[in-house]
Amino acid sequence: PNVRIKNASNTRRVKREQPRSAPQSTSPSLALMRRGANLYWREAALVSRGANASFSTSRIYGKPLVTVFPLASKDDDETNKTKAKSTALVQRLTNSALLRFASLNFELKATVEAHREQGLQSLLIAALEHSENERKAEQTKKMATQTLLEFPNEMHAIKLSALGASFNESLCERLTMDIAEMAREVGARGLCVDAEEDFLHEQVDAVSMKLMRTMNTKSDDGSASRNAAVYKTYQMYRQDSVEQLKRDIATAEREGFVLGAKLVRGAYLNADKGKPGVLFETKEETDESFADGLAFALSKIKEKKNENAPAGVKILLATRNKDNIQSALGHSEDVQFAQLMGMDDEVTLSLLNEGERVAKYFPYGKFTETLPYLWRRFLERASFS
Repeated sequence: PNVRIKNASNTRRVKREQPRSAPQSTSPSLALMRRGANLYWREAALVSRGANASFSTSRIYGKPLVTVFPLASKDDDETNKTKAKSTALVQRLTNSALLRFASLNFELKATVEAHREQGLQSLLIAALEHSENERKAEQTKKMATQTLLEFPNEMHAIKLSALGASFNESLCERLTMDIAEMAREVGARGLCVDAEEDFLHEQVDAVSMKLMRTMNTKSDDGSASRNAAVYKTYQMYRQDSVEQLKRDIATAEREGFVLGAKLVRGAYLNADKGKPGVLFETKEETDESFADGLAFALSKIKEKKNENAPAGVKILLATRNKDNIQSALGHSEDVQFAQLMGMDDEVTLSLLNEGERVAKYFPYGKFTETLPYLWRRFLERASFS
């Protein structure tokens, strides 16, 4: 920010001094976002042509967005049909949201309805992250509860940083409990406590477990519903995730509540990389961790099924990885899937064709509130290309 200094002889600009204690924002500028997005989509189109792929386009703010599909041979009718369905799905979903990966407040209802028409659930989360004061945290809680009331048949998610976790743990816990109780009252399909940066890891763990002990209780006959009331998020790029998942499953079995486990690879690599002993250093190690954690949770589900008992674990598998998805098919009572809105729609379509339960995850809010999320998605897609 600049300050204009006026005097009788001239006008000049000087930089306003910032307090030394003020945190530096990690969000990109709007200009940088536009520049990076334009570069990425231009590169994506070139890569697609070079890889002998066909692609369809939709438009956002007048800019073409490229969706890549494998190029089918002319006599491969089944592949062509799948591609045509994927193209229709992509166009229907992306046309409902200007930002493609997120929803602005005024278009939230249309976005959710577009998902419903395709047989998809929505996994909704307020876009604001890292509330700076109690007023912002209360505002986020109000937004989350209003969304629960408006869309009770969808899945919902929260970020503790948006509810004051970084400056007032007791406030954060109170607001989180209020949201969870509202989710239970309206019969929401599940409330996910999202994982965030490493400095919030222990707090996310503690709050998630407390919520599950309270909300994820079994009925009097010992049965459990298809969904957990609360899901804890496990970032499988963390070196401790598999062991933590095993410990949590054992705790749930011992104390008699259902463990809701949302498995993701992790989205805060740039924030946490370089910290010793926190994250795996290679994608291969992360993939192995994800597969090991999923295999263990599925083994517990199969174990209970063999005993004709309800599963003590409910899995929300948030991935585009086809090997992970394939290994989890056939457990529709205890496993559901999720992909990010605007991405991997062909994977979503395949799951719908298999009769699986699928949700699209997306944040909603003001444009400026969605920037941190959109920036992470941009970096992710750029790395894929």
